[in-house]
Amino acid sequence: MKSKIMALAVLGAVVASAQAQITVFSNGPTGDNFTVAGGTAQGAVVSSFMGPNNSQWAYRDVRGGATVGINTNVARSGNGSVYMTSNSSAAQLNISLLANPVSPAGNPTSNGVFAPLNTLSALSIDMFTSNASTAGLTPVVRFELFNPTGTAGVNSFLQLVFDPLANGLTFNQGSWNSFDIFANRSTYTLTATSGSGSAFQVGAQTLDWWMNNTPSNLFVYAMSAGVGSGMSPYFEGAIDNFGIGFGGANAVYNFEAVPEPGTLSVLALAAWLKRRRMAKKAQA
Repeated sequence: MKSKIMALAVLGAVVASAQAQITVFSNGPTGDNFTVAGGTAQGAVVSSFMGPNNSQWAYRDVRGGATVGINTNVARSGNGSVYMTSNSSAAQLNISLLANPVSPAGNPTSNGVFAPLNTLSALSIDMFTSNASTAGLTPVVRFELFNPTGTAGVNSFLQLVFDPLANGLTFNQGSWNSFDIFANRSTYTLTATSGSGSAFQVGAQTLDWWMNNTPSNLFVYAMSAGVGSGMSPYFEGAIDNFGIGFGGANAVYNFEAVPEPGTLSVLALAAWLKRRRMAKKAQA
């Protein structure tokens, strides 16, 4: 990972306009359910979306019987969301925004970086845990960062996790819950995972602290939502409206199942009528 990223220029912000609303559709015609029964992490790129500099969403690190997919099981802002299930302590899953993804051994990862952590300008998400889930289980937000001039094992790698329950926030099971992490960056905390460098093992710190007290060339290369191992005996939930931005170029990603062919025809007709009305106004 280190050698690959050091050879690349920074890919920059995800989008070019402030607070863009972007719809990411499923791979399948009526939704996805990506499942891996074994213990080897696997994944798949969501091919419907290609952002600037080849940024793409991907199902990632899926193993142990976990399932993740954009489908209609739990609708949010439209007909769908990213659905997630985990039924063993070994299960794990993520949906990740990756920079120029590659898939060594069948598990997508970034082959580039987005921007420095200290330029982060948006981070928000809607989360859902079903009433069928074991109490006290929720999705988490995680992002992975790399310092190309850092020392391995000390300050070259950092993975931060935002857990709403670890923050003592109210989470209503059976309902959608919205968290604007960036807007609450002076109070919401994130924790470095055990695999992060020793310099980052400082316990839970606010997002504002992480942005201002880590190296200026600490680059974000993956933004994810998912569940880690230990989510047992059963977790069922979803995420949607994942807001991400750097340097003021912000986007909210809304995940939807691909509409049925008849619906697509109606949408195409509506778009044509709208363009026709706009053209008439321009000629008036």
